Amino acid sequence: MTNSKIITGNDNQILRTISQNIKIKDINSLSKKLYKIINRQKALGLAAPQIGENVRIFLAKIGKSFMILANPKILSQSFTKKIAEEGCLSLPGKWGEVERFEEITVEFLDQKGQKKKMNLKDLDARVVQHEIDHLDGILFTDKLIVSDKEINPPPKTC
Repeated sequence: MTNSKIITGNDNQILRTISQNIKIKDINSLSKKLYKIINRQKALGLAAPQIGENVRIFLAKIGKSFMILANPKILSQSFTKKIAEEGCLSLPGKWGEVERFEEITVEFLDQKGQKKKMNLKDLDARVVQHEIDHLDGILFTDKLIVSDKEINPPPKTC
Protein backbone atom coordinates (compact mmCIF):
# COMPACT_ATOMS: atom_id res chain seq x y z
CA MET A 1 0.00 0.00 0.00
CA THR A 2 2.09 2.86 -1.26
CA ASN A 3 1.17 6.29 0.06
CA SER A 4 1.59 9.57 -1.75
CA LYS A 5 2.54 11.19 1.54
CA ILE A 6 5.36 10.56 3.97
CA ILE A 7 4.68 8.23 6.90
CA THR A 8 5.71 9.86 10.17
CA GLY A 9 6.18 8.93 13.79
CA ASN A 10 8.97 7.57 15.93
CA ASP A 11 6.83 4.59 16.96
CA ASN A 12 5.18 3.93 13.59
CA GLN A 13 5.21 0.16 13.00
CA ILE A 14 5.87 0.51 9.25
CA LEU A 15 9.00 2.58 9.95
CA ARG A 16 10.11 0.08 12.60
CA THR A 17 9.81 -3.03 10.38
CA ILE A 18 12.83 -4.64 8.72
CA SER A 19 12.21 -4.50 4.98
CA GLN A 20 12.38 -7.46 2.62
CA ASN A 21 14.40 -7.50 -0.61
CA ILE A 22 12.56 -5.92 -3.53
CA LYS A 23 11.95 -8.05 -6.62
CA ILE A 24 13.70 -6.80 -9.75
CA LYS A 25 10.37 -6.54 -11.59
CA ASP A 26 9.10 -4.07 -8.95
CA ILE A 27 12.11 -1.72 -8.92
CA ASN A 28 11.03 0.55 -11.78
CA SER A 29 7.47 1.18 -10.63
CA LEU A 30 8.46 1.91 -7.03
CA SER A 31 11.35 4.09 -8.24
CA LYS A 32 8.88 6.29 -10.12
CA LYS A 33 6.79 6.73 -6.96
CA LEU A 34 9.87 7.67 -4.91
CA TYR A 35 10.95 10.24 -7.52
CA LYS A 36 7.45 11.73 -7.65
CA ILE A 37 7.30 12.18 -3.87
CA ILE A 38 10.87 13.45 -3.43
CA ASN A 39 10.21 16.17 -6.00
CA ARG A 40 7.72 17.71 -3.55
CA GLN A 41 10.23 17.65 -0.68
CA LYS A 42 13.51 19.32 0.18
CA ALA A 43 15.40 16.20 1.11
CA LEU A 44 18.44 14.16 0.20
CA GLY A 45 16.77 10.78 0.37
CA LEU A 46 13.57 8.80 0.65
CA ALA A 47 13.21 5.12 1.53
CA ALA A 48 10.30 2.85 0.56
CA PRO A 49 9.16 2.32 4.18
CA GLN A 50 8.56 6.07 4.39
CA ILE A 51 5.83 5.69 1.77
CA GLY A 52 4.36 2.50 3.20
CA GLU A 53 6.37 -0.19 1.40
CA ASN A 54 8.60 -2.44 3.50
CA VAL A 55 10.96 -3.35 0.67
CA ARG A 56 14.67 -2.60 0.36
CA ILE A 57 14.85 0.34 -2.02
CA PHE A 58 15.54 4.04 -1.62
CA LEU A 59 16.27 7.17 -3.57
CA ALA A 60 19.34 9.19 -2.52
CA LYS A 61 21.05 12.32 -3.75
CA ILE A 62 24.60 11.24 -4.48
CA GLY A 63 26.77 14.00 -5.80
CA LYS A 64 24.49 16.29 -7.77
CA SER A 65 21.81 13.81 -8.81
CA PHE A 66 19.35 11.37 -7.31
CA MET A 67 19.78 7.67 -7.82
CA ILE A 68 17.95 4.49 -6.87
CA LEU A 69 19.62 1.89 -4.66
CA ALA A 70 17.73 -1.41 -4.40
CA ASN A 71 18.67 -4.24 -2.05
CA PRO A 72 21.72 -2.28 -0.84
CA LYS A 73 24.42 -3.88 1.24
CA ILE A 74 27.35 -2.11 2.87
CA LEU A 75 30.41 -4.19 2.01
CA SER A 76 32.95 -2.15 3.96
CA GLN A 77 33.36 1.03 5.95
CA SER A 78 36.20 3.23 7.07
CA PHE A 79 37.65 3.09 10.55
CA THR A 80 36.93 6.79 10.92
CA LYS A 81 33.56 8.20 11.87
CA LYS A 82 32.17 11.70 11.93
CA ILE A 83 29.39 13.34 13.91
CA ALA A 84 26.98 15.56 11.98
CA GLU A 85 23.44 16.83 12.31
CA GLU A 86 20.63 14.88 10.66
CA GLY A 87 16.91 15.23 10.21
CA CYS A 88 14.26 13.10 8.56
CA LEU A 89 11.03 13.58 6.61
CA SER A 90 9.41 10.97 8.85
CA LEU A 91 10.29 12.95 11.98
CA PRO A 92 9.43 16.54 11.02
CA GLY A 93 11.03 19.20 13.19
CA LYS A 94 13.46 16.77 14.82
CA TRP A 95 17.20 17.24 14.40
CA GLY A 96 20.16 15.73 16.14
CA GLU A 97 23.78 14.76 15.88
CA VAL A 98 24.57 11.24 14.68
CA GLU A 99 27.90 9.47 14.34
CA ARG A 100 28.40 7.62 11.04
CA PHE A 101 31.26 6.12 9.05
CA GLU A 102 33.01 8.68 6.86
CA GLU A 103 33.45 6.25 3.97
CA ILE A 104 31.58 3.16 2.83
CA THR A 105 31.47 0.76 -0.09
CA VAL A 106 27.93 -0.22 -1.02
CA GLU A 107 26.63 -2.85 -3.43
CA PHE A 108 23.12 -2.48 -4.86
CA LEU A 109 20.85 -2.88 -7.85
CA ASP A 110 20.22 0.25 -9.92
CA GLN A 111 16.87 1.32 -11.37
CA LYS A 112 17.34 -1.15 -14.26
CA GLY A 113 18.13 -4.03 -11.90
CA GLN A 114 21.84 -4.02 -12.74
CA LYS A 115 24.29 -4.83 -9.93
CA LYS A 116 26.55 -1.87 -9.01
CA LYS A 117 29.19 -1.09 -6.43
CA MET A 118 30.14 2.40 -5.24
CA ASN A 119 32.66 3.92 -2.88
CA LEU A 120 31.09 6.85 -1.06
CA LYS A 121 32.41 9.36 1.41
CA ASP A 122 31.30 12.28 3.54
CA LEU A 123 27.69 13.43 2.92
CA ASP A 124 27.04 10.79 0.24
CA ALA A 125 28.08 8.02 2.66
CA ARG A 126 25.99 9.59 5.44
CA VAL A 127 22.84 9.77 3.30
CA VAL A 128 23.17 6.14 2.19
CA GLN A 129 23.74 4.93 5.77
CA HIS A 130 20.69 6.92 6.94
CA GLU A 131 18.51 5.39 4.21
CA ILE A 132 19.77 1.85 4.81
CA ASP A 133 18.84 2.35 8.46
CA HIS A 134 15.26 3.04 7.29
CA LEU A 135 15.27 -0.33 5.52
CA ASP A 136 16.34 -1.94 8.80
CA GLY A 137 13.62 -0.27 10.88
CA ILE A 138 16.07 2.19 12.47
CA LEU A 139 15.47 5.93 12.75
CA PHE A 140 18.19 8.52 13.27
CA THR A 141 16.78 9.24 16.74
CA ASP A 142 17.97 5.76 17.75
CA LYS A 143 21.55 6.89 17.13
CA LEU A 144 21.55 10.39 18.58
CA ILE A 145 24.76 11.63 20.15
CA VAL A 146 23.19 14.89 21.36
CA SER A 147 19.51 15.46 22.10
CA ASP A 148 17.41 16.40 19.11
CA LYS A 149 16.54 20.06 18.72
CA GLU A 150 13.32 21.67 17.57
CA ILE A 151 14.93 23.83 14.91
CA ASN A 152 14.40 24.33 11.24
CA PRO A 153 17.74 24.22 9.36
CA PRO A 154 17.99 22.98 5.77
CA PRO A 155 17.49 19.19 5.61
CA LYS A 156 20.67 17.14 5.82
CA THR A 157 19.30 13.67 5.05
CA CYS A 158 16.20 11.70 4.27
